[in-house]
Amino acid sequence: TTAVEINPEYDPAFVHRGRAYTDLGEFEDALSDFDKAIQINPQNSDAYAGRGVVFYTQGKLTESLAEFTTAIEIDPGSAYLFVRRGMAFLDLERSGRAIEDFETAIELDPSYSWAYAYRGTLYYGESNNEAAIVDFDKAIELGLINAWVYEYRGLAHYYNGDNEKAVEDFNFAIELDPLYATSYWGRAQAYQKMGQLEAALSDLQDFVALNPDHNNPSLFETI
Repeated sequence: TTAVEINPEYDPAFVHRGRAYTDLGEFEDALSDFDKAIQINPQNSDAYAGRGVVFYTQGKLTESLAEFTTAIEIDPGSAYLFVRRGMAFLDLERSGRAIEDFETAIELDPSYSWAYAYRGTLYYGESNNEAAIVDFDKAIELGLINAWVYEYRGLAHYYNGDNEKAVEDFNFAIELDPLYATSYWGRAQAYQKMGQLEAALSDLQDFVALNPDHNNPSLFETI
């Protein structure tokens, strides 16, 4: 706020404050700041990206897509922008366009771990588990330590028939985030396949405790 007060025509200050408002969930204030930045400098790609993040968070995927497309037109060398637009395409179930954006991001910056992670989720969604594992491996190798990446790799290992590796990944996902309910569900499935029924039952109970909306007796029928 101080920077905006000192120089009310300095568009990066509005972008920074808009991002802070976004992190706080104050989306109307965030959009107001991004709009002001664009009014000052219509070529500020970060401001369009900021609006794209807000719209994406609000579930307004078409609007988010448009903002990231404008940002890319201004800054076509940003791997981040292609990943963010790819996420919107992915959620809109336009997987062909999503993978194009993730691959462009990787071409622009081969060290950008999130590009591999999101391409991995796309491959996983298409049941291409081996390709998904390769991408998750790469993302982790590049330093991406995130519970959902390990969970997704665990699921890919599980559906690829490697229950031991699946359990290892679910273990690490839970270590990173003990409240990540779906990792308990995934580990329970792997334990069941391995014949470790008591461990499977314990994980299902933890899953239900963390996610009571899924307290369905059928979850326990095969344990």
